[in-house]
Amino acid sequence: MKHIYCLLLAALLTACASGPVQDPLPAYVATSPTRTLAEVQHGFKQGKDQFTKLFISNHVPSGTLYVALTIEPNGSVSDCHAVASDFSPSVTDAVMGLVRTLQFGSRQVPSYSMPDYPIIYKLP
Repeated sequence: MKHIYCLLLAALLTACASGPVQDPLPAYVATSPTRTLAEVQHGFKQGKDQFTKLFISNHVPSGTLYVALTIEPNGSVSDCHAVASDFSPSVTDAVMGLVRTLQFGSRQVPSYSMPDYPIIYKLP
């Protein structure tokens, strides 16, 4: 019995040491000939904590920012700009800076442009 507890503890420590578990993308994403909305949402979800910290530190009560962005095959954001924003110009610029740092994962697909992705913030 002691051996089983040791194995369970070792498995738990290994899982904790490997860092936080990230949500996997749906299986169909790998077979899509282009980026999918699920991929874009996943990329933004990975940056959610950074966006939330930015909004809280700037005392933003709520609002929406529509972003036009282009994602390259290597997963980087090559172009992005605000289409419409409820936020102040300084907060909008800061959000755009975060969007430029997002990584959407490398895939053998063409560049993907999204004309109006909404970033919606509401007080937690």
